[in-house]
Amino acid sequence: WNRIFHLDRITNGNRNNEFTRVVLWMRDAGLQPTAIRETITEMNHRIAEPLPEHEIESILKGKI
Repeated sequence: WNRIFHLDRITNGNRNNEFTRVVLWMRDAGLQPTAIRETITEMNHRIAEPLPEHEIESILKGKI
């Protein structure tokens, strides 16, 4: 995922927008909601400043 989405570029100030973009890309690519949720959660854990879990849930709500 790092090669595709450049996790090192997901920093404080653009995390919500970047994760929203990734969620919508995965949804449009046909990934199942469970796979999207697992992937976004894992990506969040790998960035320098992870978002709180409630913000990840907010991003996913209504999109998957």
